[in-house]
Parts: sequence; structure tokens; C-alpha cells
Amino acid sequence: MAESNPNSGLEALPYTVVRIRAGDPSNAATFHSGTGFFYVLKIGKVDVALIVSNRHVLCGKTWIEIDFASADGQGVRIFGPPLKVRIEAGQLPIFEHPDPSVDLAAIPLNPLLEMLEGHGKKPHAPCLSRNLFIPDHQQPILHAATSVLMIGFPTGIMDERNNLPVVRRGTLATHYKADYLGETNFVVDIAAFGGSSGSPVFAFFENMFTDELGNTSFFGGVRLFFIGVLHSGPFMTANGTIVPAPVPTSTLIAQTSVMIHLGYCVKAFRVEELRSVIEAHLPK
Repeated sequence: MAESNPNSGLEALPYTVVRIRAGDPSNAATFHSGTGFFYVLKIGKVDVALIVSNRHVLCGKTWIEIDFASADGQGVRIFGPPLKVRIEAGQLPIFEHPDPSVDLAAIPLNPLLEMLEGHGKKPHAPCLSRNLFIPDHQQPILHAATSVLMIGFPTGIMDERNNLPVVRRGTLATHYKADYLGETNFVVDIAAFGGSSGSPVFAFFENMFTDELGNTSFFGGVRLFFIGVLHSGPFMTANGTIVPAPVPTSTLIAQTSVMIHLGYCVKAFRVEELRSVIEAHLPK
């Protein structure tokens, strides 16, 4: 029996995310909470490491604080309190998606790692990449009711002692290949609480996989695909009207509306479109 690899596969998914807290420019006593994930974007021959989240999580804040995990001498993640890094507004560039309707943004990862390493810390930051995307020809298998995982920090909840997020399980509520309401979004049947903004979403298949031709193969373990990023969800107002809205990042909100058990996600390929914004910051 093969040994479990704590740095890859299903076991490592919780290690790819970080909790983000950010200062509210309108109230110095208030902070917002969201989720980010490590992602490596290949631009030409350069690998650009990022922390990706939603635009509404990262942009327009007075400060941003990120909780990193530690690694041991062999590069294996250590369970323990987070290594906190705080940056002030303007200290690092924020790469906003070039389409203003797409709620994605990113900050560079390497300067944050260098801050920690400069203080003798060894941060652990395994990155997702487009290698986890589902191929176009296989997207038809992602029908409604396909199992999904979402990893993040709903309402900022985490295991503070071990710096671990919450892994939630649900299903696709719409067919992935269809663009929900004409946008490059899909819907998941998972409650999207505040703090979940920016959570990566994965389709997963346990022990059995059916391809686009209907052929079924059996295997031991799990097959995973990175399919999108949570950004918003539908709310029910006090008078019963259903309206879409960004997942709130602040807990100091008057509860005049109620979230229903659905979340809206942007498709994963749109993360790659940050490339055009980042290229302008690379050395010529």
C-alpha cells in the first residue's frame, strides 16, 4: 500500500489556502475576512507565484494580514499557530482582473515569503496551477449533482491552534459547461457565508470516474479538478425577494437579509487571465 503524501493530492488541499483579514477604510475598528489561495501563473519562461482571492476581499483596504503555515526541514507542513504577515495599503501591487465584472484579484506571493524567511521562518505555500483544470473535452462530465469541495474560512472560522481551514462538501447546482446567466460562472449547493469569499472549489470523484464518452473506470483514491472560485451568492431580503450579492467579508453587518444555501463561482480559467495585468509589472 502506497504511503500518503502530506504535500499532494486530497490531503494537501487545505494547505493551499490562507485566511485573509483586511482593514476597513471607513472604520478603523472594523476588519474584513476572506480566503485566498496560492497559485502559480506561467508567463513566458517565468513562474509567477500569487495569492489569489476576490477583488472585494483585497482591493480598497487599509491593510491586509495573511496567515501562513510553517514547514519543517523536509518541507512538510507543520501543525501550529499561523505566521502572520501584514502589509499596508500600497506596499504591494494588487493585480485586478482586467474585466471589471470578474471578481478576482491577486497579490504577489514571493515578497511575503521573503519577509518571513528574513525573520528566520520557513513558510509552507503549495501552489495550485492550471495543471489541475479539467480539460475542455471532459467538462461535460461535470453535470449538476457532481460532488465538489470548497476550502476556506466561513465567517473567519479556522482551527487557530493548527492554522487549518474548513473543508466543506456539496454539489454542483448547475451544469459546469453552461455559463450561468450568460456569465462565466457556475453555482454550487454550499452555503456561502462571509469569509468564504475567494475560496477555491474542486470537483472530485471517489473510486470511480466516468469520462465524456460514458466509459467508467475504477481506481483507488480520489481524482480532483480545480474548477472555480467562490465570489458571491443569492440572498433573500426581508420581503422574500432573491437578489445576488457578493459574499460579505465583515461580520459587523445588520442582518436584514438571509443567505440561502447556494454560492456563485467564477470558472477557474479566468484566473489565468490575470496574466495580462501582471505582465506590465515584470522586468523588461
